[in-house]
Amino acid sequence: MQLPSTVEKRSLTGTLLTVLFSWFKGKKITTKPGDQWLDVNALEPATGRRSRLSAAQINRVRRIQAALAEVDPSSVEMWICDFEKDRHPEKEISLWEATSDAYQLYCSTRSLDTEQKRDVFRILLIRSRTDDEGAVLSHVELRLLTAKDARDVMKCFKGAATPVVVVPKLP
Repeated sequence: MQLPSTVEKRSLTGTLLTVLFSWFKGKKITTKPGDQWLDVNALEPATGRRSRLSAAQINRVRRIQAALAEVDPSSVEMWICDFEKDRHPEKEISLWEATSDAYQLYCSTRSLDTEQKRDVFRILLIRSRTDDEGAVLSHVELRLLTAKDARDVMKCFKGAATPVVVVPKLP
């Protein structure tokens, strides 16, 4: 998978990078014409803290982690650490809240097994980064859900899509 390149180096949650590396390797997620793409293998997550989360933000992260624990085994401490590496953690927390809300909404109204829930999560990860539902369908690897199911999952996402933005590491 490749990610767009822009002017500012962004830290991503380790969770997102891990999921994207394992589930979408070799795929492109296009968000708009003119995006430039980089190989994910050339990317390194930011090291060190850039931000400190407030108590309220930490509580929100705890809710996100709890909502997604069955499809992402990362500890709440890891989630907090990853958000603190982000230059704009509020923006990322809001995006993950929209993702976890959509996940809970879809999964709470159906009887799904863990693998089907992983499909839901994969769909939402891509949908959270692009408004182009056709691109989501063409890039997501559905294992158990149908394309119709995927469209239903995407309807649950109420957040604003935010592309992953990175730049090459400076020498």
